[in-house]
Order: sequence, then C-alpha cells, then structure tokens
Amino acid sequence: MPTQFSRLADPDFDVEDLLELPRLYGEWVTANVGSLAGQVRAGLNAEDADIESRRLATDEAGQRVEANYIRRGVQLLVESQAAARQLADGSSVYCEISCQGSRGWVPSVALSHSALASFTLG
Repeated sequence: MPTQFSRLADPDFDVEDLLELPRLYGEWVTANVGSLAGQVRAGLNAEDADIESRRLATDEAGQRVEANYIRRGVQLLVESQAAARQLADGSSVYCEISCQGSRGWVPSVALSHSALASFTLG
C-alpha cells in the first residue's frame, strides 16, 4: 500500500480507501504466519518447538486484534467524514458511533445542524 500522507490532508480524500490497511495487514499476517510456522520449530526439541508454536499463535492473535482496531478506527473516520460533509452541505447529521466502550455500546446520536452549531465543549 502506498504511503502518501499528504493525501490525508486533502478534504476530497475518501477515507474509506483506508479500509485497505486492515485488509492488507491481515493478508500480511496470514502470509508470514504460514511461512514462520515451520521455521519457529526448526532445530528445537518437541517441548521447545511447542512453546515457540504457541508464541507464534499468540503473536498472530494479537496482530489480528490490531487489524480489527485499525478497521474500527477507519470506520469511525468514515462516519466522521460523512458527518462533516453533511454539515458542510447544511443538512442534518446522523452519526452512529459503532465503537464498544467499557460500559457497552454507545447509543446512536441524531443532531440537526442547528443543534451542532450551538454545541460547545465546556
């Protein structure tokens, strides 16, 4: 995947394109785990080889969790960009936050342009 960071500052950049990141990362993990599965066991006795195989499985699981975090973060950016574009068009905004917090799912929020205009952080 190309790394053209200046594109991120372009207001016309479709952030949904960033969903390629977690997909490509997942493919990379799959390819590397496949190639490392035998290598981590090479030259070791059975007990040590099993330990290394478990470590590799733990690493793979962690990398898959990371890919999911990236996917969820990009999805939040997609939703934010859609809301920003609706605001710029002067239409009402409906934002659904799809991240799970420690207390369960965050409720969806529907705000009109005038409600957002009067909203301040305090």
